[in-house]
Amino acid sequence: MAILIRDRLVAKEMRVFLDIESLNAGAFNTKLLNVIDECKDFVVILSKGSLDRCVNEDDWVRREVVYAMEKGKNIIPVILRDFEWPKTLPQDMSALPMRNGVNSPGTEYFDAAVDRLVDKFLISKPHKKKKGNKWIVPTAAVVAAAAIICVFALRNGGDDGIANGGGAPPAAESSDNRNSIEESASPDTSAPGSNGGQNNNADPISDEPEQDDPSDDFVISPGGLLLEYKGAGGDVIIPAEVTSIGGEVFKSNNMILSVTFKGDIDTIGAEAFYECRNLSTVTFGGEIATIGDRAFFGCAGLTEIDFPESLRSIGVAAFADCTGLTSLEFFGDIIIFGIMMQSGAGGAFRGCINITSAVFHGNVDIGSHTFWGCSSLTSVEFNGNTNLGEIAFYSNSSLSTVIFNGDAILEMGVFYSLSNLSIIVFHGDAIFNGPVFSGNNSFSIVFYGDVISERDRPFSSMRDNNCTIYGHAGSSAEAFARADRVSFEVITPGLLSELGLTD
Repeated sequence: MAILIRDRLVAKEMRVFLDIESLNAGAFNTKLLNVIDECKDFVVILSKGSLDRCVNEDDWVRREVVYAMEKGKNIIPVILRDFEWPKTLPQDMSALPMRNGVNSPGTEYFDAAVDRLVDKFLISKPHKKKKGNKWIVPTAAVVAAAAIICVFALRNGGDDGIANGGGAPPAAESSDNRNSIEESASPDTSAPGSNGGQNNNADPISDEPEQDDPSDDFVISPGGLLLEYKGAGGDVIIPAEVTSIGGEVFKSNNMILSVTFKGDIDTIGAEAFYECRNLSTVTFGGEIATIGDRAFFGCAGLTEIDFPESLRSIGVAAFADCTGLTSLEFFGDIIIFGIMMQSGAGGAFRGCINITSAVFHGNVDIGSHTFWGCSSLTSVEFNGNTNLGEIAFYSNSSLSTVIFNGDAILEMGVFYSLSNLSIIVFHGDAIFNGPVFSGNNSFSIVFYGDVISERDRPFSSMRDNNCTIYGHAGSSAEAFARADRVSFEVITPGLLSELGLTD
């Protein structure tokens, strides 16, 4: 299955790394960690018994999954039909079942499953090959019955298939290329600016007192990964040579007041700024692609962060309990990862009790419980196509207005029991995958487009709640409303004016 998925991704002009050899082959396996450092997407193919050995600390599946989590990679499980989650997983792998993934890509639905993987879950996007270019193909390393796939994406400004600031492994479309992978994955410790590198053009010794060099505050790998911060805190300026922030680098550092990124950043790793309680502002001087799990968890003093259009994913609980945030605005297409229904973890903005508004300008895929407990959130606006996971707005007691300006797919309980809900507007088509509006009283829904539902009675929970549905005469919205005996009114300019809307 791993090879089939690899082949489909390569056919779609994705850059994929796949190693189908044993993960117990010695030093070569440690170099797979270099591949993970450079990749954006980390696909875990899970079949029967594939996680049975993860109870062992030296198991390679466990080591690679944990390493990818620590580095804040976009982790996507592909769950085959014979796979069952173990009753218990090691603590450092406990977040894996919370990840959104793709289920059962059997042969009859294989192409559709791969298409969904690429369109909905991968941050990396296809790149057209250029003649003479040797590309990395990041995607999988197989241990026992598990396959791990790493997918790379070019950074803006790089047209040669290599990420700015750090070398990525060369193309490896089969295990025959192992030697070339080993050579390219090994850091070049003699590279300029790397640890241990010598500067033969150093300035002559001066009689003037030696000044502190800000670069001494940072330990940076040759590939641009920030490994350690040794500074005194205050206003921290991340050098332009840094391309990713390692996991836990600034964890619980209460001396940090602000952070400015001078260059482009691929990934902010898991728990990189976890509980930096006095961190107030984060400024991106360039692009940022991925913010990992719990990256800014508990940064209660964080009041200002502007998300660049380049941001493509936000991990589980990345900004949970950031009680200083008051508004959110996203400009590009983005995936915000949620949690499984019975998980103890929280969504990306769980407990951000002072956020009052959220605006999404691009297409967005929001996981379950993302805004759990955002009790001051009053309005949300989606300007692209939207996919909302289960109970995405759970316990949002102030939410009043939600506007969808594109098509929307809503999972079960998205707008469950919101006591102040007033109006929801769908300018595009609306697709309901289960009961969406349970437990809400006296609110209105305006449908400009079609209503599509897997259930015959999508509005049955609204029947006794004094709700009104507005739509065009003869529309599917009217048919569903009348079937569920919910009040329906035809859209007219006068009605829209009363609702504060325009056609």
